[in-house]
Formats: sequence, C-alpha cells, structure tokens
Amino acid sequence: MQTPPVAIGGIGGSGTRVVVEILQDLGYYVGDDLNPALDNLLFTLLFKRRSLWPPESHRPEIDGLLAMFLGLMTGRQEVGEAEMGLLKTCVAEVTGEHNSAWREQRLAMIFSLQGQRKKPRGDVARWGWKEPNTHIFLRELNNSIPSLKYVHVMRHGVDMALSVNQNQLKLWGEGLLGRKVVVAPGDSLRYWCATHRRLLAIKKDMPERLLLLDFDKFCEDPGDGLHKLALFLEIDVAAPIKEQLLAKIKVPKSLGRHQKVDRALFAQEDLEFVREMGFVV
Repeated sequence: MQTPPVAIGGIGGSGTRVVVEILQDLGYYVGDDLNPALDNLLFTLLFKRRSLWPPESHRPEIDGLLAMFLGLMTGRQEVGEAEMGLLKTCVAEVTGEHNSAWREQRLAMIFSLQGQRKKPRGDVARWGWKEPNTHIFLRELNNSIPSLKYVHVMRHGVDMALSVNQNQLKLWGEGLLGRKVVVAPGDSLRYWCATHRRLLAIKKDMPERLLLLDFDKFCEDPGDGLHKLALFLEIDVAAPIKEQLLAKIKVPKSLGRHQKVDRALFAQEDLEFVREMGFVV
C-alpha cells in the first residue's frame, strides 16, 4: 500500500537537492524525468508557469493538472483527450527559463515512460517529488491531497538574497509582491520574506504535515537534523544507512555570506522578519 506523498520545495539554492537525495536513499520514488538537481520535470512542465498566478483564481485548471500529475506519477492514469489538451497548453506557454525544445522533450518523455509502464506503481510504498516551486501551489496541493507531507527547505534570507539563483523572484516576484520587482538583493529578500510569511499562514491548515527545515542548522548539526526529518516522515533510520545519509550533508561555501554585506541594501522590517524566523542578523 502506498503511503501519502512527500513533496519538497524551497527557494532555489536552499538545499532541496540534499533532502531529496536522502529520500531516495530511504526508498522514495521521486519520478523518472529528473534534471541533475533532481527536480521533477513533469511538475516543472505543468506548474512552473506565470499564467497560473494567483493559484486561487485558477483552481479548476490547477485541479486538473494535479489530477494528471498524480495519475502519471503513480501510473494510474494515461494521457487521454482532456489530459492532452492540458499538456498542449503547458508545452505552448513560454516560461522564459525553458525553451520550446525543452518543453517538447518533456512531452516526449511522458509518452515514452507511459509506453514502458505496464501497471500502476502499487509496488512503490514511498513516493514523492522535489521541485522548488512546489510551495507556490501548496494550498491547492493540500486541498487535493489532504494527507500530503511537505518539506520546505530554507536558508538564511540574506544569504539567499545574495545568491545568483533568482529564478523564482523573476517568475513569481511580481505576483507575490504585487508590484514590479528589481532583480537585486533588496527585492530578493522581500520575496524570501513574503514566501515564508505565506507558508506560515498555510502551516495553520496543515500544522503536522508541513516541516520548515532550516538547512543552516541541518548542516551545523546533521545528526539532529536527520532525526527531526525522520520523525516528520515517520521513518526509522537504521544505523548503517544513517551514516550514508549523514555523509551527504555538507556545509555550503555560501553559508554565512550575509555577515559581510551592507545591511543598508535591505528594508529593516525584512531583516527583522529574518530574525523572527530564527536566523542571526
């Protein structure tokens, strides 16, 4: 019997890859069409689209996309006429980050994998996916999958504001902040704050099924971090595999870069919220 899925998200560059690698080693199936960062590219194709913002205004389409995503992930659904219409819409939309050739490759992969699969994935007890943008659709996911567990990987907001990876700010920033954004540290931190305030609000609806995983603390004390993750997943981690999992957790070189930056780049209220989230500012 399959357990409820586990989804992993975060702002790009926050450490989600390490977490999904741990899940894979624990026996989780996380998809067949993955990039080097282990993002589930089926989810990327279906949902990483600016036209779906705000999610609450596109509920029928998102519900259809979620049903198709879950059906394809579990092998319980084939692409019919309705699904093909949704897929064509996704493939046709220009996202800026992925060109038409990339989107056509995803479509071809869907049909290729579907042709190889002879039966539903009932033999996969543990499954889920990792795609940083998952948090954008968390309310809708929670409504469609009431038992879903979600791990949101977060790092120090100022460290993230200084990252070269600002893809989410470019894609969702205007919608989330309600104005034009500047791809610069100030608006990047403002996006980080808005994202995590939104998650705190959603957590009230799924308090036991949303884990805010502080990746900085995870790296500083891997044993404690792994213990908390295992408790959340309701999994016993045996000693032999525990050492294997702990070896994956390494302190990123970018940890602590906030210490050398001019605080004048950021709004004081944003720095205060970073502090409220448990980070030293």
